[in-house]
Amino acid sequence: MSRAAGRVSAYRGAVTAAAVVIDAPLLGTTEARRRVLELWQPGVTVRALPDGCWLVSLFDPVELRAELAPGLPLVDIGGGLAMPGQPGPPPAPGTVVLERHGERSSTSSPACPRSTSPAGSASTGWR
Repeated sequence: MSRAAGRVSAYRGAVTAAAVVIDAPLLGTTEARRRVLELWQPGVTVRALPDGCWLVSLFDPVELRAELAPGLPLVDIGGGLAMPGQPGPPPAPGTVVLERHGERSSTSSPACPRSTSPAGSASTGWR
């Protein structure tokens, strides 16, 4: 039985996303900005994660097809954000928990630099 057997995939299917992670270092600033603007609506915030990715927090959760989403969709679990079907304990409120390359990492969302406008923060690469 594979490690993923019995788990919901974060990469396929419908998901009610509360946030999306955009891999700006991989995509480049221009494509990352385009993807943020695709999600943009009043109340959306963008934060730079420690690895350079951008956390786009949605004002209202939206239904997305994970495989067609502009980034990695995250779901709200008790006030914390995680990938759908992610194993392990639920995230603490205000925390973003990601699993990458088999490693689980946790970041406090309020500790990340924030921008509320696509026109204004150097911390997320907006110009």
